[in-house]
Order: sequence, then C-alpha cells, then structure tokens
Amino acid sequence: VGVIGGGLLGLAIYGINLYLFTRLLGWFEWCYALAGPALLVSHIAFGAVAGGVYELLDHYDVPFNQGGER
Repeated sequence: VGVIGGGLLGLAIYGINLYLFTRLLGWFEWCYALAGPALLVSHIAFGAVAGGVYELLDHYDVPFNQGGER
C-alpha cells in the first residue's frame, strides 16, 4: 500500500510541479526543457521508494501512551 500510495503521490507532485508552477504561474521556465517521460517516471519512482521506506520503518512507530500509563 505504501509503494502504490507513494507512486500516486509522486504523480500528484509531478502534476503540481509541471502544470501549476511552470505553466499556470510561469515560474521555473527551465522545467520545460526537462518535461518528458523521464521526469514523470522519476517522480513516480521517488514517491514509490519513499512510500516503501515509510512502510518498512512504520513498525517502529510506538504510541506515547501505551496501556493507559502516563
């Protein structure tokens, strides 16, 4: 779940970077030179790896209040 969710988040970040910041707002015009399939795949791969690492480290997450102790 973390890998798929991370990949989808990477896809969303690609859309925000390319379409919102570059095309709508006119910031980062140099991104036009990078726009292509490699940029899309790298965003999805980064998100998938980040989600996978999160899932691997998630079992270390321990709640502060275990068993009603203070």
